[in-house]
Amino acid sequence: MSDKSTFARNAVVDALLRGTTLTGISPFVALYIGNPYGAGVEVSTVGTNYSRQSVTFSAPSNGATSNSNTISFGIASASYGGTVSHFALCDQSTGGNILYADALTVSQTVNTGNEPKFAATAITVQES
Repeated sequence: MSDKSTFARNAVVDALLRGTTLTGISPFVALYIGNPYGAGVEVSTVGTNYSRQSVTFSAPSNGATSNSNTISFGIASASYGGTVSHFALCDQSTGGNILYADALTVSQTVNTGNEPKFAATAITVQES
């Protein structure tokens, strides 16, 4: 995943070239129906048991890092209402800013009883 948002690019430039402080965050993974940089929308939280999930990352090596924990969104209590095709790393549990976003390797329709999840090391962020 190297599709860094404009917000994240500006934060890095400010920190590296303008001397501003870049404070670390506790990132969250969000699921999207469609591209979040386009017309995509985050999965609805109404009646589905969906919420963004906290994620931790391993120490970077050669500009890359991967999630060190399994990320489970829990068992869906209702359909997510569309095909989940993208995910994003966000700086808050609700609202806030997208830091990175990417398409899923395989899009998924989440119905009642499904449990969307990412295995440890499934999400890799590569700075280039």
